[in-house]
Amino acid sequence: MKKVEMYRCEICENLFQDKNDAQDCEKTHKTELEISNTYYEEFSGEPKYVIIKINNRERAYKLMSLNELSEIRDNFKNFEPLS
Repeated sequence: MKKVEMYRCEICENLFQDKNDAQDCEKTHKTELEISNTYYEEFSGEPKYVIIKINNRERAYKLMSLNELSEIRDNFKNFEPLS
């Protein structure tokens, strides 16, 4: 049996064998976020889109349920890059 030591990025939770790689990963994540606007559909209590401000840049994101997110993640797990 062999003991294995891993390092986890505290933001995305990816695992790394090297401590420096995990620290570098943590540095790449944008964590200073601000919701600058929201867009709702009629009679909907939750926003359909949110505008997030990151370092003075705005980006739009579509909100989805956790089930939809799980399906997307599963599809990417089976993704094979073109040769």
